[in-house]
Amino acid sequence: MKNRLAAIVVVVLGIAAIVLSSSMYVVEEGKQAIVTQFGKPVVAIKEAGLHYKSPFIQEVHYLEKRLLPWDGEPVSMRTNDKKEIDIDVWARWRIVDPMNFFIKVRTEQRGQKILDDLVDSAVRDVVARHRLIDVVRRSNDELEYESEELDDRRTVDKVKGRGRDDVEEEILRRVDLKEFGRGLTMVRIKRVNYVASVRQTVYERMISERMRIARLRHSEAQEEKNRIIGQ
Repeated sequence: MKNRLAAIVVVVLGIAAIVLSSSMYVVEEGKQAIVTQFGKPVVAIKEAGLHYKSPFIQEVHYLEKRLLPWDGEPVSMRTNDKKEIDIDVWARWRIVDPMNFFIKVRTEQRGQKILDDLVDSAVRDVVARHRLIDVVRRSNDELEYESEELDDRRTVDKVKGRGRDDVEEEILRRVDLKEFGRGLTMVRIKRVNYVASVRQTVYERMISERMRIARLRHSEAQEEKNRIIGQ
């Protein structure tokens, strides 16, 4: 009898432990959670700590509460002054309404894919209305050149407003993620370059310009040589 009673107590305690463990869950700092019942979301938990749910019939899905990175692929487009460029953009976003996010997006991976389309579209629209100089520069501060021969300020365009900062802020305003329970906190242009078809022409022009400077320096040196020999 004693052995049976001990076995029953052990079984009861084991069942109680299983039920208790399945009804408790912990939300870590920097995380938030959605509790679903038979696959349907029923409650959103934003506070970190120990929480409870109905055992067996409810499931917990954890979502990130901190800023999440997004890094797009370089895309080719044309600026307002007809310059063909490749532009690479990165951004930061966060989940602000976990319930809405879980219903419409479900996972962070799918959220990244949705952001691919929205940010790329906004970048194309905004860049197409700005000149290349506004996408590249932030101010009209005087440029520094390698040599006096390369310093030709007559060909330098002037930035309108704050240049690149204005472009980035306009892209940020155009990407509306509220319907997906998300918020975009920042957009930054990482890299701007001419498209491959134009890049080679630019390199050739740079080489030609430096060859011209080299010939000029060589001519000056030859003239100095002749002067010294003459003396």
